[in-house]
Amino acid sequence: MKEAVKSLEFNPKDIGIMLESGKDDSGLFSLASLGVHDEKSVKGRFDIFNYKNIAYVGIKDLQISKSFTATNHLEDMISIDILLEGGSDLQLGAKYILNNDMPKIVLSSHHINGIQSRLHKAGENYKGVGIWISPRHLQQLFRLNYAEFGGTVSDILQANINHSLIYPVTNEVRKVVKDIIDNPYKSKVQHLYIEAKVAELLCIIIRCVVSPELTFNQDNQLTAAKSSAMRHVLSIVDKNLNAVPRLDEISALIGMSKGQLGKTFKLSYGMSLTDYISQKRLMKAKELVNEGKMSVLQIALEVGYTNQSSFGRAYKKHYGYPPLKSINLKAT
Repeated sequence: MKEAVKSLEFNPKDIGIMLESGKDDSGLFSLASLGVHDEKSVKGRFDIFNYKNIAYVGIKDLQISKSFTATNHLEDMISIDILLEGGSDLQLGAKYILNNDMPKIVLSSHHINGIQSRLHKAGENYKGVGIWISPRHLQQLFRLNYAEFGGTVSDILQANINHSLIYPVTNEVRKVVKDIIDNPYKSKVQHLYIEAKVAELLCIIIRCVVSPELTFNQDNQLTAAKSSAMRHVLSIVDKNLNAVPRLDEISALIGMSKGQLGKTFKLSYGMSLTDYISQKRLMKAKELVNEGKMSVLQIALEVGYTNQSSFGRAYKKHYGYPPLKSINLKAT
C-alpha cells in the first residue's frame, strides 16, 4: 500500500515569534529545533534570519529522505528563491513550476489569500537562499519607482497578483548565496556578515529583475564565445517577438547545433529556449492588455500567436485568468 505524502502547513507571519523565542547572537533560528519537519523526512539545514526587521531569509541545505508537501500561506508579500542545486515542484495558485534540477531565481508575488505549495520528493536536495519581503519594505529599501518597470514585473513587485517569473542564476548571484550558506564567522560577527551579504544579494536581484539580459554573467560556466552567443539569442528573441525564427534558424545564426543551443541556453537560464520565448511573449501581452488599446486577437498576433484560442489558453495557464477578463476589468 502506497504511503500518503505528509502535508505541513506554515505561515511566515509566525516567524517573528519563532525568532524572538530561539535565536542566538548570530540572528539565526533553526526550524529543525521546532520539529516543523519530520526528522525522517529531512536531513540538513534550514535556518531563518531576520534582516533588519523588514525581511525574513531562509538558508537551506537540505536532503529529502521522505516525500512531503509544505504549504505556505502568504499575503501582500514577495518571495525570492535562489536555487543553486536541486529544487522541488512549486505550485502558486493555478501556476505550476516543475523542478528541473537547474539553478534558477524564482521571483513570486503573493496577493490576497496567496498559497504557495512545494512538493518535496524523496531523493531530492535543496541548496539555496529564500527571501520574504513586503512590497512596501522593498520599495522603501531601494526607493523604487514601480512605474519604471514593465507591466508584469511591476505587478509582481507590488504583489498585485499571484504570479512567478524565472531568472537565470549568474555567477555573481551564485557566489553571494554560497557566501551566505558557508558563512565562516560565529556569533555577532556572523550576524553582521549575513546582513551585509543579504543586502548585496538584494541589490543584485533588483538589477536582474530590471535588466535580466544585461546581468547575464560571461563567467557563468560558459566560454566567452558561448556567452556572446547566448546574448545574441536573447537579442534575436527580443527583436522578433511576434515572429521568432525557428530553432534551427537561430542555431544557424549563432553557429551552434540545435542540441548545443538547447543545452547551453538551459544551463545559462534554468529554462528551455521555448519556455523563455513563451514567458517573454506573455509578459509583453500582459503589458498590452493593461494598456487596453488593442483587442485580444490583435494582442495575440502582436506577440506571435497565430490565433486567439491558443493565445487565450496560454495566457490563462500563465496568469490564472483569461485575457478578456483583464480587458473587461480594465474597462470598468
